Amino acid sequence: MKTVIAIVLVVFGSTALAADYQALKGSYKVGGATLIDPPESEPQNTHFYVDLEGGAARDLYKAMKAKATDGVCGEPGDLTKAQGGVQCTMVKGGKEYHCAFGVELGTQKVVSGVVC
Repeated sequence: MKTVIAIVLVVFGSTALAADYQALKGSYKVGGATLIDPPESEPQNTHFYVDLEGGAARDLYKAMKAKATDGVCGEPGDLTKAQGGVQCTMVKGGKEYHCAFGVELGTQKVVSGVVC
């Protein structure tokens, strides 16, 4: 669990370390390497996936240096930034934000947490 917390802190960058911690809104799951329709033989305890919403997703989206791209996920006009395994989308002109990423528990590597 310490590894997951450390990775989340790295994802948010050094500016988050100087700021007060904020509550998170979102969900998580423990699963395997395959997000959709995993093979029965695939272990389902190798990855920790996070889906952020609300203020945490907005702040992460704004902190990412990647260029926003239209048409990656969601509806036309939704803008997505991807950096490493982290992907964030601004929906409805900034009315909603969503970010997804995963942590490969064996290597502690940040991996994609969304399929779209």
